[in-house]
This record gives sequence, structure tokens and C-alpha cells, in this order.
Amino acid sequence: MQFVVPLTLATAATVVAAQPTGCCVLGGDGSGIIVGGGPLATAPGAAPSLTSLALGASPAGGFVTVLAGFKQTGAPPAGPEAASAGWIITRGADGGQNLTAWASAGGGAPPVCTRASAPAGAFVSAFAMCAGAGQLWDTPLQAYALPGAFQAQTWASGNTSYAAFTDGSCAPLGVSSAQSPLGGGAWTMSATWASAVAPPAAWAVPPAACGF
Repeated sequence: MQFVVPLTLATAATVVAAQPTGCCVLGGDGSGIIVGGGPLATAPGAAPSLTSLALGASPAGGFVTVLAGFKQTGAPPAGPEAASAGWIITRGADGGQNLTAWASAGGGAPPVCTRASAPAGAFVSAFAMCAGAGQLWDTPLQAYALPGAFQAQTWASGNTSYAAFTDGSCAPLGVSSAQSPLGGGAWTMSATWASAVAPPAAWAVPPAACGF
């Protein structure tokens, strides 16, 4: 299942009351890919720049991946090898979580890569791209109206990230986070394309040039 978000949905209108109900991207099982664009800094102290962005999640595969700086449009990128920067959070064999991040160093040099481990739930609360109790975004924030009689709901994950979805179809409108493992600053993605199909297993594998 795939969905293209009309550009007219990007502008919120009057805030309205609504009963928030949890949902997964496009009504799926928690698997999903969101593609769009927004500002992201890829090095500590660097100013954020506008870039292509994709967020993918696979509950069965146990990973959540963010890709940046790829050239594909209208469809998801092939994976980390096609992205100039990004990070992958995977479920560890010991029940913890592993995070791998990379960013292009430019000039043909190998990317700058880092890897860290933490207890379960340290990086993401869940590996399903859903909103609601026990999900990736678990706290309802605000309901609002969009042009064309669409209704939307924003959901938060603690104080670190939030996402907005249309009611009913659960089409993603955007994702925002207070931090990233690359530049350390906030990043925001406006969604332009989405799918309820899990990203391929290649999305859980860092670029070969990282040497992990």
C-alpha cells in the first residue's frame, strides 16, 4: 500500500477537538517507509541544510533507519549505500539496541562512521511505525484541521520527537526530532510519499565503506 501526500496538506488550519486513536502508517502492521525532505545537520556544529530524507521501520526485522542525501524522488531509496548520511537502530541479540551512523566526508574520502550500544528502549521505544500506547509515538499532542476537510493528529515520543498523521487513513504528514546522532541538532521531515511495506533488509546494513 502506498500513498502520496498532497502538498496542500502541509499547511495546518484551525485547531479542532478530536478523540485521538492510535494507528500505524497507512493502516499497516507497523512496517513502513516515509519519504520527504527537510533540514538536517550532518556534522557537529554544522548548520542544517535542506536534504532528501527517508524513515523506514521493520518490526519483524527489528530496525528503524533514517536516510539522508539520496537522489531518488517519488519512491524510497535503495538503502544506506545510496544515502550520503543516515543512521540505523537495530535490536541487539542481548535485547538492547545498537545505533550506527555515517556521514559523507566529501572529496572521495570514506564516510565518517560511528557505532554505539544501549539498553532496550534507549534509542527508540518501538520498532513499529505507529502512534498510540506502547508505540513509536505514544502520546497524543494536538488535533487540527487541514484544507479539504482532512483531520490530523500529532503524537509525541517523550520530548524527543513527534509525528503527524491524518485521521482514518493514518497517512504521515511529517516527522520532527529534537536531536540526531549526526550533527546533534533537531531535524524535520515533511512527508511526500509513504508505504505500509517494510523497507528491505538492506536498510539495516550500514555502507560497506564504514568497515563494520
